Amino acid sequence: MADQETPTPHSNKPFLHPPSNVYYTRPYSFFWPGVFIFVGAFACAGLTDTASRGTSILLWTVYLLGILILIAIDPLCVWECQAVDENGRSVPVRRPLVGFRSCEQVVPLEGLEQRLYRTEDGEDQPRLRDGYRYGLAFVRI
Repeated sequence: MADQETPTPHSNKPFLHPPSNVYYTRPYSFFWPGVFIFVGAFACAGLTDTASRGTSILLWTVYLLGILILIAIDPLCVWECQAVDENGRSVPVRRPLVGFRSCEQVVPLEGLEQRLYRTEDGEDQPRLRDGYRYGLAFVRI
């Protein structure tokens, strides 16, 4: 099975899956990271005067690492690159750094072109028509 050739746009083998976009949603409300950022900054600032210098540095380091992790796991934090589509054209692709498998939504491109999709909250999603292809996340949890 490992020596089978993967179909490419230029090979004679058909694609196994129709071309599609993979969208990720946030599995949590953005309220909680906002609270962490706001309360954490005040807590670290308040504890800086009462703790020793080493403890203060460690406290701020853990806080900043927490913020970086929150930014990295956000599905809108994407890597943009170019890829070749099924017609052999170069298209811009956005891939999230981290994506939660439980929050994956695969939408076939044919459904996007014909507007055969429905959003859960009923709001218009600009990602659906921004001209980018959305691929799988680099790290899928």
